[in-house]
Amino acid sequence: MATIYARIRTKLKTALDDYQGQRRVKLTAAMVELMEIGLGAVTDKTTVAALTERLAAAEADAAVAREKAMQAENARQALESRMNSQADAFARVGGALNQTIGKCPNPNCGKPISGRDLVVSHACGTCGGSLADLLDPAQPTDRASTARNTCF
Repeated sequence: MATIYARIRTKLKTALDDYQGQRRVKLTAAMVELMEIGLGAVTDKTTVAALTERLAAAEADAAVAREKAMQAENARQALESRMNSQADAFARVGGALNQTIGKCPNPNCGKPISGRDLVVSHACGTCGGSLADLLDPAQPTDRASTARNTCF
């Protein structure tokens, strides 16, 4: 323990006496308690300033993060919309591929052909005859020889 002798103003001494009386402690204990409170307040003032700075920096970081999150959400929504549009287009194409679009040009077959037969396999699903003439009529093949070679 250390000893401190100090001269203080009368008004401060009166306030110290009042504090001592309220706490029902010795004058020295009251003075030590008040000094600890005062020193703590000075230290806390520095801490409050540092915390205020940290809070401002954290709020700025949060604003940046919110902006990035908003941009990411907008991008997600755009991609979801695009994906839904593509899924709809694929469903329409898939439906068209399964539809009957005509008859096999092979005179020995004449069975219905689907969009899939024409676009995917380029052959009749029944006889296997070529449907290439239907895709590129500018380059006709010999249908009779194709029919003889491919129809069962």
